[in-house]
Amino acid sequence: MVGNTGAHAVQAGTVVIITEGARQVGYFHVTEVLDATPPDE
Repeated sequence: MVGNTGAHAVQAGTVVIITEGARQVGYFHVTEVLDATPPDE
């Protein structure tokens, strides 16, 4: 789990594209972003 802030923050409706180099290899649509705090390690 990572923080959801800054340039890479997502929200409901975001499309996340997975690449290998310049080639698109997959994508998914974000439908829900949970408000959760990662556990301390």
